[in-house]
Amino acid sequence: MILQALNQYFDTLVEAGTLERPGWQPVKVSYALQIDDEGNLKRVLPLLHEEERGKKKLLLPQVMNVPAQEKRTVGIISNFLCDNSTYFLGFDSKGKPERTVKCFQACKDLHEKLLGQVNSPAAQAVVRFFQKWNPETGRDHESLKSCLEEIMAGANLVFDYQNRFVHQYPEIQECWNAAYVVPMEGEKLRCLVTGDYGTVARLHPSIKGVTGGQPTGTSIVTFNAPAFESFGRDGGQGYNAPVSEKAAFAYTAALNYMIAEKEHHLRLSDTTIVFWAEHGENAYSDGFMAMMGEDTGISD
Repeated sequence: MILQALNQYFDTLVEAGTLERPGWQPVKVSYALQIDDEGNLKRVLPLLHEEERGKKKLLLPQVMNVPAQEKRTVGIISNFLCDNSTYFLGFDSKGKPERTVKCFQACKDLHEKLLGQVNSPAAQAVVRFFQKWNPETGRDHESLKSCLEEIMAGANLVFDYQNRFVHQYPEIQECWNAAYVVPMEGEKLRCLVTGDYGTVARLHPSIKGVTGGQPTGTSIVTFNAPAFESFGRDGGQGYNAPVSEKAAFAYTAALNYMIAEKEHHLRLSDTTIVFWAEHGENAYSDGFMAMMGEDTGISD
């Protein structure tokens, strides 16, 4: 029932213009790399905003809808137009330079493949950036000096071209929408969430920000040992509880949105609590937070 409710809430958020359809998702982004027509890095723009957490004021990343992120395990796979310095810049603080070089090359290949033929100055600027950027000398770039430590620690980055985020240009959004295809390969079963017959998600998108969870994200539906698997589903992971690719995207997008928005979650000890109203209005979540003792501005 909870996944069905989250799936319905996702539809509500999409209708309200809060979230995007499959292929896009909210991600915390800390900096934008501003590039010119020739792909030169001109400035690094901080996207952090100040927010009160209890008695403290913290600088937190901006949440924005970007092309859907890949679920990474140990393999090398790049995200499109939003990623960390390992992939965008070819260096980080992990101490694995050989792997980092491969990550940058994978990112370069992806962006050249998707944007190479797009008739757009913004698209060509990104392509030229990857063709010109040198990871071996990049960390000495003047624009990176003030924020190099934070960027190398894993902050998410996007591109800015002529004071607009590259992933917001209509022609580039069309390019991504055409390239992003919900996987059609894989076993087809009836979805436990929607009741529709379709391709089952073997691995569900990660849920980030759960208290006590992995930094790379946590999964709700997962089977990682034979003792948990159904007969004939050895190593099938998500096939043991069939949820369609569409529904898996929807419920995880809704959860990630609520965990990223302070109006829709609370943290009690080691527990993360999310809450929402069926029609999506914030007044009900504000009321719940007030009942939990949070200051929401609601008065008697």
